[in-house]
Amino acid sequence: MPFALLAGAALFAASTYQADIAQWRRAREAELSQDGSWLTVAGLFWLRDGANRFGKDASNEIVLRMAPPVPARSSCATAR
Repeated sequence: MPFALLAGAALFAASTYQADIAQWRRAREAELSQDGSWLTVAGLFWLRDGANRFGKDASNEIVLRMAPPVPARSSCATAR
């Protein structure tokens, strides 16, 4: 009889753990897929060799038209 109780408790603990992991994964996926999360893709821009300036200004190699507030010239990504 004690073995049956122990086996039942272990089975319950395993199913609770699996449910907790599934719930965490759903919450994490929802968080990562929100607008503004660090996984949000702003666009696909191929980098050329050398400096690739980006920002809102049309003279940049990478022009960010839609996004959170971005300066005219934000920074530079260098490709080799």
